[in-house]
Amino acid sequence: LTGIRKIHITTDAEIAFYGTTFGKAGVVLIAGTGSICYGKDEKGNVATAGGWGPIAGDEGGGIFIARRALQAIAKAADGRGKPTRLTEAGMDYFRSNSPQDLLIAIYSPQIDNARIAGFARFVVETAQEGDEIAREILKEAGFELGLSAFAVIKSLGLAKRKVPIGQVGSIFKAGHLLTDSLIETVHS
Repeated sequence: LTGIRKIHITTDAEIAFYGTTFGKAGVVLIAGTGSICYGKDEKGNVATAGGWGPIAGDEGGGIFIARRALQAIAKAADGRGKPTRLTEAGMDYFRSNSPQDLLIAIYSPQIDNARIAGFARFVVETAQEGDEIAREILKEAGFELGLSAFAVIKSLGLAKRKVPIGQVGSIFKAGHLLTDSLIETVHS
């Protein structure tokens, strides 16, 4: 350990920020299992939004998308909502024989937040295949991520400037189905 004089412990959000902005003023959105937005201005002031975890937050992240999809499946099964191909995707992912069996599957002890969030990938695939409900869920996720980005941009006084918005995480594989509403939200 000779030569090491200082250790700086940081978060994955700060690392992602430097990886996407190279330290210049801007923001980075991270959307994987959860979500957080991290930003910094040219003076080094930092602001964050999100990162509140699966109970109080993570809007736009995998757990948020999966929860919304499971709610849509439940509503469709009860007749309270429109039919959706998410039902079949959920039954496959959680290995259940019927929509009603999903209730048992998602509350079983071996199902944790990471496993539920993993369903988001199938929500994205279902949206890409044209399912209206899945597309609405991704649009909502983009809106929520856009709110986080704008909150950080506003907090840092960067609203009247052109700044990069880095995007890190598996949720961004949804492409324009997510980012269209994200960018629209930031601009509005």
